[in-house]
Amino acid sequence: MATPYFTLTPENQQQWDNILSTIHSFVNDTYSDADATYDYVVEQLGLPFVENKQCFDLFYDEWSNAYYYDKSDYTEPTELTGWN
Repeated sequence: MATPYFTLTPENQQQWDNILSTIHSFVNDTYSDADATYDYVVEQLGLPFVENKQCFDLFYDEWSNAYYYDKSDYTEPTELTGWN
């Protein structure tokens, strides 16, 4: 049986936007990496979303903006590694 995952729809867009808007403060408060922040978002949604490229890309952009906000010498990688 396949594990269900979060699908962005017009009905749950506001929920998604609200959760994404908390990422910056979550990362600043916890210094969390992408994996821990992903777990936080999944906990808020109640479903994983890594299989949903649109949602994952939006999540990663928010996370990287928050995580690297004060790191002026950072060069963003062109691809993620270590995610299984």
